Amino acid sequence: LELSGNDMMLIWKDANLEKATSALLDGFLGSTQICMIPKKALIHSDIYIDFLNKFVKKVSNLKIGSPSDLETYLSPVMKIKEFYVFLEDAINSGAQISCGGLRIDHTGTPNHRGDYIQPTVLQIDSIKQASKMKCFLNENFFPMLPLIKVQGNTDEEIFNKMMDTVNNNEYGLRSSVWVS
Repeated sequence: LELSGNDMMLIWKDANLEKATSALLDGFLGSTQICMIPKKALIHSDIYIDFLNKFVKKVSNLKIGSPSDLETYLSPVMKIKEFYVFLEDAINSGAQISCGGLRIDHTGTPNHRGDYIQPTVLQIDSIKQASKMKCFLNENFFPMLPLIKVQGNTDEEIFNKMMDTVNNNEYGLRSSVWVS
C-alpha cells in the first residue's frame, strides 16, 4: 500500500528553533526516500533567516556512508536523475541553494558516478514562488528540502497562508507544527 506523503512542517515565530531544526533533520533520513517524513517546511518570515542558518549548520554535519554504519544518516539515492530535474526547475523558478546539490560517493567526495547526493536545502522566498516548483508540488524521493518563507502583513495573514497551503496539499500523511 503506497499512501504518499509530501508532508509539511510549519514553524511559527515563537518556535523553539533548536528543537524544530533537529526535528526537520528527519526529512533527510534515508536520503528523503521515506514516505512519512517532512519534505518541505513553511517558516514564519520573522524567524526564517535564523531557522535557515541553524538548519544548514546541522545539515552540514549529517553523515554519509555505508548503510551498515549505525551513524550513517544518508543512504544511496535511487532517483538521481529526477533530483537534478527538480533542482534545475527550482533554480529556474527562483530558489537558491543554501547547501548541497552535488552527486557524491560514499566518502562524501564529489563524483559524477556516485550513488549519493549531498543533502540539499533550498531557500524559497514565498509560497507563491514555491507553488510553481516541482519540489513543492510533487513528492520528493531524494535529499532535497525546500524551506519556504511565509510572509504577510499580519500574523493572521501568515497563519492563513500556512493553513491554505496545508489544506490544499494533495498528498500528506502528516504535518507537524512547531509553536510555543
